[in-house]
Amino acid sequence: MRCFIGFELDEDCRERLRIHIEPFANKLQKELGWPIRMVPPQNWHQTCLFFPDLSDSERATVWQEVLRNVEAGLWADLLFPWEHLTLWPSPRKPSLVCLAAAPVQDQEGWPL
Repeated sequence: MRCFIGFELDEDCRERLRIHIEPFANKLQKELGWPIRMVPPQNWHQTCLFFPDLSDSERATVWQEVLRNVEAGLWADLLFPWEHLTLWPSPRKPSLVCLAAAPVQDQEGWPL
């Protein structure tokens, strides 16, 4: 089963993003003819880790580590400086339009 670790965006953040993303999506769809579907803003989140196929026991292990990190407050002060939009898996044949953040050097070794 697919699984991901992500962070929920608060309403203010989603609205500030919507103001920029909605016109961008409309242009791609209406002017360029891209067959896109915009995810409703209430479903927006920031995916940080993606696991394409985990067994039930592996998902339980990941969940226990997430809970341990949250309870320890290890992710409480994260700040994500947005840099640019990126097209995945490639600009020529995108299936996702993503808002990218720069890596934070001192956070590369998060204990999981």
